[in-house]
Amino acid sequence: MAETERPGWRPWFDWAERALGARLEYATRTDEFAGFVTFSKRAEAAARRLYLEWTADALHRANIPAWSDLLRLSEQVSGLEKRVRDLSAQLEKRPRPRSSRRRPRSSAR
Repeated sequence: MAETERPGWRPWFDWAERALGARLEYATRTDEFAGFVTFSKRAEAAARRLYLEWTADALHRANIPAWSDLLRLSEQVSGLEKRVRDLSAQLEKRPRPRSSRRRPRSSAR
């Protein structure tokens, strides 16, 4: 891209990057920054958990299933499907007993 084709905001960005880039890079490598990021991620997780609890409670009051209900049902269905597959595999492995009974003939009328 030629110099004349640069967007108008680019010189301002370059100026700010030259002025602040090295200091910001240094700051992000400190233990304080790592502690701040850890704290903010924990706070975000707590806020998300609280939001999900409140919305689930509101949905339950309206007799509407919440995401947690759907997730639990999905896990139960997956467990049942696995159980059916296991039982089907066990049935296929069992030898089939030969019956001495004969099938009744259909009567032609």
